[in-house]
Amino acid sequence: MNATEAQPSTVDAEADREPGRHVDVLGWIGTVTVLLAHALANTDRIDDTGWMYHGLNLAGSAALGYLCVRRKVWQSVWLNAVWGVVAIVALVGIATR
Repeated sequence: MNATEAQPSTVDAEADREPGRHVDVLGWIGTVTVLLAHALANTDRIDDTGWMYHGLNLAGSAALGYLCVRRKVWQSVWLNAVWGVVAIVALVGIATR
């Protein structure tokens, strides 16, 4: 066997490995967080223009974005990135009022 036929390096093998359970748990936490934000806002328990709503959306989108990056689901990565940017812009707006 020559050098080009050698086994992949451990770095390559690690990169191809399935994401761990913690990634799935974090994804579920993100899902619950985003849904909680909307449920609380839709039942008038929090203001949908307030920091709590946007903070929950930011936290949830970050967790879901991380899951999607690890799972290589690029459409959802972009969706969660945009969702997070919207939340950040809203939070900055709230902070500068």
